[in-house]
Amino acid sequence: MLWKKNFYAAIRLLRDGIVKPDKFLGSWSGAFGMTQFIPTSFYELAVDGDGDGVIDLYNSFIDAIASTANHLNKRNFSWKYNIPAVIEVSLPKDWLDSIGLEHGKTYLDISEKRKLQDWAIIGVCRIGNRELCNELIDSDLETVVFAPNGSSGPFFLVTENFYSILNYNRSYRYALAVSLLFDFLKFENDIFSSWAINN
Repeated sequence: MLWKKNFYAAIRLLRDGIVKPDKFLGSWSGAFGMTQFIPTSFYELAVDGDGDGVIDLYNSFIDAIASTANHLNKRNFSWKYNIPAVIEVSLPKDWLDSIGLEHGKTYLDISEKRKLQDWAIIGVCRIGNRELCNELIDSDLETVVFAPNGSSGPFFLVTENFYSILNYNRSYRYALAVSLLFDFLKFENDIFSSWAINN
């Protein structure tokens, strides 16, 4: 049903001249513009952030950011400050073997929630053999393992902030990209590993 609604909403955007047919490019799911709005959200949530009388999600950064902020606000976006959305980690081989990760197949098992100290006990550490977030290790923060490419890595522990991003866009890769950018800007400068730079 959502696909049909998005189809009709996309036709309406074209009819109203909000987007041009030759410029109306988006994702496989119909999301378009800088922050990937789906057509059904446009009329309800998009806003004219720069005040020029036009909502342009392709060319106006201010419109795109203001619309996204309005979207998150009205949809009760939940975000915990000072907690990373993802933590890149190394996983012990015996644990990886026990869950039977497949090469190239995304893995995210929300039933396997553990606190950081519990992951640390079984040998999970941050990349570079660093300890798991010392400032968070004693908290009740629960995380799960996320392997976007399966057994080939990279591997992450993801927090509820990751799921909040998924509530905006259901793509795991979109949520990962936003999470890494957030961590890069807020937490540390070496968040982009060689795999991220080279892929």
